[in-house]
Amino acid sequence: GNGIDMEVLKDAGIEKSDVFLAVTNGDNTNLMAVQVAKNRFKVAKVIARVYDTTRADAYREELDILTYCPTTIGVEILQNMVEKKDK
Repeated sequence: GNGIDMEVLKDAGIEKSDVFLAVTNGDNTNLMAVQVAKNRFKVAKVIARVYDTTRADAYREELDILTYCPTTIGVEILQNMVEKKDK
């Protein structure tokens, strides 16, 4: 079902959830879903995957939503691989 549909969320047990993870491929969907979980269902911890680095920072800072950004993580991994000295 759709992660922002109230009935789908209720059927999934959101009203008893301590944590909500939004990990679709769409930043907008993830951000909307965590806002619904946080504000409507009072889920204590919500985390959204956000590919856009600027938006990830903004939502974390302005809306107090935990985000993780695979784009940033990927860059860090590649940077470590490039800088690592071969043995």
